[in-house]
Amino acid sequence: MTSTTTTQPPVIIPTKQIKIDINEAHDKFGHIGEVALRATLKTLNIEVTGSLTPCEGCAFAKAKAKAVPKFSTTRATHAGERLCTDISGPYKKSIIGSNYWVLVVDDYSSKAWSFFVKKKSEMSKIVENLVIKLKSANYILKKLRCDNGGENVKALTELCEKHGLAIEITAPYTPQQNGIVERKFATIRDRSSAAMIKAKFSEEAQGTLWAEAANTHTRLTNILSNSSGSKCPDWKFYDKQHMIYRNLIEFDRIGYVTLGQKQKKLDPKAVKCVMIGYSDDHAGDTYRMYNPVTKKLINSRNI
Repeated sequence: MTSTTTTQPPVIIPTKQIKIDINEAHDKFGHIGEVALRATLKTLNIEVTGSLTPCEGCAFAKAKAKAVPKFSTTRATHAGERLCTDISGPYKKSIIGSNYWVLVVDDYSSKAWSFFVKKKSEMSKIVENLVIKLKSANYILKKLRCDNGGENVKALTELCEKHGLAIEITAPYTPQQNGIVERKFATIRDRSSAAMIKAKFSEEAQGTLWAEAANTHTRLTNILSNSSGSKCPDWKFYDKQHMIYRNLIEFDRIGYVTLGQKQKKLDPKAVKCVMIGYSDDHAGDTYRMYNPVTKKLINSRNI
């Protein structure tokens, strides 16, 4: 027996160049971009005529925001020159009754300050207190950047007028313009969450202590080197190295806090607590301790 094989005729791309209007081709080839469309037609030896006019379908379907740089195009040149701020929340009510987290970041050094408030409307007062504190320490403040965030814009604008600052309000739906704060929120929030999960805090405890954890990890972030250089934010902002390193203790470490009041002879003289942070405006070896039985906070160095 003999077998016969059939072969398919080869695909022949026409050698004679044909023409097509680019707008017709745009429809036929599925609304692809002009560069890719022209390249495709060239490989097919098809001559393109005309100019691509705006396509209504593409205008509706492919609308996107203008690219916005993640960093300010004009970075600050000294500590305090530009402060960037934003508010996050609501969160579960913290142990001190806070539902919102106000974050302020210095554009030059990336130093961050975290504050916790019950209502959004308290944001401007918090920022103003920081401005007054920095100006009294002879920092030269020039600009305040904030998101286009409704109720706080007016109060922050009045704050800037009062203290001689220029306010920079980001465009709507462009959080990238205030990206230094957005990224800092994410960094501190992730580190705080990791610490509480590692500590095996219950969901209830995490909801109660989120502000304490965020405050602690804000302070730790300020003493860590980052991608902008070996000097940590605190070092760049204060122009000197921070002294807290010698007093660092693991978040969630158990400590027995000496009771202040006089105890009976056979009564315990200490209470078992959990270390959750460092006490503000105290010596470096003063810690913020949480009593899980009474659900109260204790500032103490006698541990």
